Amino acid sequence: MCNSLAPVPEYKRDLHARELAAAAATGVDCLVGIYHACHRELCAHEATYPFKIVNFLELVGEAMDIQRDDFFKQWKMMQDVDRVLAEVAGQATMAGLDLESVREVLVAHMLERAAFAGWRQGRPST
Repeated sequence: MCNSLAPVPEYKRDLHARELAAAAATGVDCLVGIYHACHRELCAHEATYPFKIVNFLELVGEAMDIQRDDFFKQWKMMQDVDRVLAEVAGQATMAGLDLESVREVLVAHMLERAAFAGWRQGRPST
C-alpha cells in the first residue's frame, strides 16, 4: 500500500488522516508502523500529533538497549531543504553526488509528497 517512491494519491492521504485521527482519539502515546515505506510517509506527522510515530524496529532496538536516530524523520519534519542539504552535503560530496541533484531529490521526496496540504514546498522563502 505504501510506496515512498511514488506520489501519495488522494485516497492514501485520506487513509493517513483517518489513521492519525483515530490514534489521537484513542490517546496512544506511540503509533508503530511495521512497513518502512509507510513509516516514511507518516513519520513527519509526529510534529503535529500528540504521539510519537516510530518504525517497529526502533522498539526492537530499544528492547535490546540499542538506539539509532531516525535522521529521515528528523529531516522530513524540518521541511527545510536547505537545512537538510547542509547536514548531508559532506556525505553527498564524498559520494560524488551533485548537490543540486540532491536538492531536487529532497524537494521531490521530502516536501512535495508530505502527506497533507499546507506544508511548504520547494525552496524555503528567504
